[in-house]
Amino acid sequence: TSIGTPNMNGFKATVMDLINRGYFKLEQTSIEDDTILQFSDKNPNELSNSEKIVYNLFKRHSYNGEFSLNDFQIEC
Repeated sequence: TSIGTPNMNGFKATVMDLINRGYFKLEQTSIEDDTILQFSDKNPNELSNSEKIVYNLFKRHSYNGEFSLNDFQIEC
């Protein structure tokens, strides 16, 4: 069965689910309107393929196990 076309709402929902399940931790910074995603020690091999895509996107663009949401821009 098809689960539909990927879109930004699905992407955001996946990120929030990964946070809720403890794969990412949120950290506020002293930089205004910035939030950091920190990677936990949970094993990402247990994620579904679509969840791994999102997880690995952040992992590839992280620095020292952290990803700044301010640095994340989607160009249309």
